[in-house]
Amino acid sequence: MLGVPSQIRLGAFYCLGLLCSKVSAQDLGTWAFSSSSWPVMPIHLAHLPNGNLLAVNRPRTAAEYGVTQVTAFGTAEISAGANGLFDAPTLVPYWDTAPHTPHNIFCAGQTVLWDGSVMFAGGHLGNDIGTREINVYSPFAPNGTKWQPYSEMVLPRWYPSAVSLPNRRVLILAGTKDVTAYSGANNINEVAELWMHKVGPQATLDHLAASPNLRRLNHYYPFAFIDPKDGQVFIATNGRFEDTTTGYAVPPNLKFNLQTLNWTTQYPLPAEVLNVRRAYPSCAMVDGTLIRCGGSRGGGGVPNEGGIESELPLVSGSSLYFSAATTNFINLNAETPTWTSGPDMNLGRKNHCLVALPDARVIAMGGNYWGDYRGSTERLRPEIWDPQNPSNPWQLLEEPPAAIRTYAGRGYHSTAVLLPDARVLMSGGEWEYSNIQYPPSNPTGRASLKRKPVIFSPPYGGTNNWQQSRPTIVSSPSQIRYGTPFVIDAACFPGRQISKISLVPLVGVSHAFASNQATVLLNKSTLPANPGRITVNPPTSTAQAIPGFYMLFVVDNFGRGIPSVSKIVQLRDLEPGYPDWVSVDTGTAGQTERWRDLIMGDNTYAGGAITANANGDAVLQAEAAIQWAGRVQKLRVQVEASAPGCTMEVDVYNYVDQTWVQLGSTATTEIDQLFEFNTPPALSGKVVSAERRARTRVRWHGPAGVQVNCDLVEFGALPALAPVSPIQPLLGQEE
Repeated sequence: MLGVPSQIRLGAFYCLGLLCSKVSAQDLGTWAFSSSSWPVMPIHLAHLPNGNLLAVNRPRTAAEYGVTQVTAFGTAEISAGANGLFDAPTLVPYWDTAPHTPHNIFCAGQTVLWDGSVMFAGGHLGNDIGTREINVYSPFAPNGTKWQPYSEMVLPRWYPSAVSLPNRRVLILAGTKDVTAYSGANNINEVAELWMHKVGPQATLDHLAASPNLRRLNHYYPFAFIDPKDGQVFIATNGRFEDTTTGYAVPPNLKFNLQTLNWTTQYPLPAEVLNVRRAYPSCAMVDGTLIRCGGSRGGGGVPNEGGIESELPLVSGSSLYFSAATTNFINLNAETPTWTSGPDMNLGRKNHCLVALPDARVIAMGGNYWGDYRGSTERLRPEIWDPQNPSNPWQLLEEPPAAIRTYAGRGYHSTAVLLPDARVLMSGGEWEYSNIQYPPSNPTGRASLKRKPVIFSPPYGGTNNWQQSRPTIVSSPSQIRYGTPFVIDAACFPGRQISKISLVPLVGVSHAFASNQATVLLNKSTLPANPGRITVNPPTSTAQAIPGFYMLFVVDNFGRGIPSVSKIVQLRDLEPGYPDWVSVDTGTAGQTERWRDLIMGDNTYAGGAITANANGDAVLQAEAAIQWAGRVQKLRVQVEASAPGCTMEVDVYNYVDQTWVQLGSTATTEIDQLFEFNTPPALSGKVVSAERRARTRVRWHGPAGVQVNCDLVEFGALPALAPVSPIQPLLGQEE
């Protein structure tokens, strides 16, 4: 731990700035902006672990839009710059350098992966015509290699969702396929696909697998989140007939089981809870509470600033698609989660971005009031709500200053993300679909204006001057692990305490949805705490917070709380080891064993199926390279399998003694289950070879001829902080 001032070590505090001004009843936030325009329109915007932003635009051709103004496909990485206004962009070459590439990723699903790269699934060949591509942006890769194409999906996707999973995989859902080949509801992609990367002997390959269980969801960007209680995927859907383009009634809220790949209905809306509308509402999760708000339906309606739109029948061809102010929420951590109506927003919104804040509130940025999908009258004033105190109303905040009011409104294709200093950046919005008459007379000028980001500072603590007296994280680790407490040093303005410690994930946002936006509060039972050295308890399971990069904030107790500047930390699971070799030693395999059959958990079983011998025995071995260069103090072996009426024993190989050691045994059933076994301390340093490989043996015993299905074997290595055995040199060390 780095040295810190003595007053911190003693649990005292020091002044961080000028005395805080008295809170004004009129303090409703402030705006900042730059005169510079980004070189690309940020229709997709992702937060990178280096603190920069990744922006991706869409190409527009004269043939497609009948205009002379054309836009080439492009991507850029934007840093904060000297003034913190994120006006320092650098264009990043895409792997396909054609001006109007057929491989563009506009309208793709996106998610920030556990290693800090950004994955895009699908893309755009035309409206409702997707691509089958997967592309990944790696910010730490050398220049010229940051963008890489990967496997192709089974069917095209346009407007899908990609959600990062607790096991480092990605689930790809919905989107439309190709409107020229499929009509109505048949154009909705019903296949759920699972994707992972950094597999194979050299950890350089990827793997894509399709679930055999089809399910039709919302066709545009379904809201998929990880249930913090069980780690399965919860999809919040509209649950009613509102889709005029496909003639399809969206099913109720659903759960996708990652072991069985089965779909079940979960938490349908009570009759008294009005759902949000289908057309671009927004959604975020804060400490297990999922919040949905806004949107609109395709059809007529009466504008109602203070509440929901009227329940008029659908009107074919109507352009009066009024937005809704509806809010509903559900606490997935509750014993019996139930959807509840929250207060209406002050303004109806669609195409807005709902951003989770470090003080556990949410802020609605931008959006528009009426029009079709492309938007019209844009909302200028943000508003904020506290889901922990749901009876409190939404608070309408400051509108942009006159200098930027003509372009600060952001509707269709707008993006907004939380910055590491707790401000909110809003960008994009599409110049074609602004609240200026369409088509605009000066497209180049309008595009330039919409490429200027604006930054909003919410009135944390009830004051606009919160940055003058914010708390500080003096020191913290850059990596944290599940269930392992870590220490931070925090300082507060005199007389204040730390009231919240929050992890806010780095996310990618597009089309009013930020995948995996699920803020987690830590140390809830031990706060408030005096400033100084604080032991922080991280999440204990990957269900509570997926592996990946987060902004770590401390929030003081002034008003509703003022946040610090965050520290970007990586929440790491055990270092992975995916099998790259497998053999069936006893029993009859239905086909040649393939290591890829053991790495996904996709109901594609090793050997197709293993039939136990006449004694009822079946034995499988798997070996993997551990993706960690240093010493290991614990090895975890996870096995997902089904074998009715069998006992399963899991062994690990001791490379020092050259013997097999049993880790444990369990009963198995005919349903796929995930089992976990860990090595005891006595095996520390002995279960990974000098070549950084680990081996396991799985033995089943049951009725003669029983069919054994082994779906997944995975290793997890916990690095050691110091040498534990002479078996291998110390090549790396955890911070």
